[in-house]
Amino acid sequence: MVAVERRFPRSRHAGIADAVIARASAEPEITARPRRTLLRALRHGRLVVAFEGAELVGWFLSEPCGPGVHELGFIFVAPTARGDAVLLDLLDAAIAIEPRAVAVTFNPSFARWLIRSRGFRRVSLVRVTRVSRGWFLARRLAPGRLSIALRRTTAGEAWYLVRDA
Repeated sequence: MVAVERRFPRSRHAGIADAVIARASAEPEITARPRRTLLRALRHGRLVVAFEGAELVGWFLSEPCGPGVHELGFIFVAPTARGDAVLLDLLDAAIAIEPRAVAVTFNPSFARWLIRSRGFRRVSLVRVTRVSRGWFLARRLAPGRLSIALRRTTAGEAWYLVRDA
């Protein structure tokens, strides 16, 4: 049975952040977030985590992206736990943080799934930037984030998504 949570006692924050980092470093398709970012997200209830027993099997990071808006990003579900149920539980817990969300993905099937299952709609980069009052673009222009994005960007087409409250 997989349990999805986003509120943890402060005494567990470091262990959870370390488990996310360790799992992310073992997965080549994941760009790990800094420990400081994960600890801040845990303090503010913005890191949704899935456990099967004591094993970390997934997470979804909600990052502030303007007043009343958050970016859904840094998602992972372990192959042993993949399926709509765990992903939906993670997504629903993340959406509950703030109903207004933006996201970007290079995976068309994932984008279509978000559109069908949770009311996202495809928009332009300009629209995502407006909805987030510039935060979405500004966060990507930060030197550390930009260098990671340039290394990770694929030849695929970006799908920009918005979910309004």
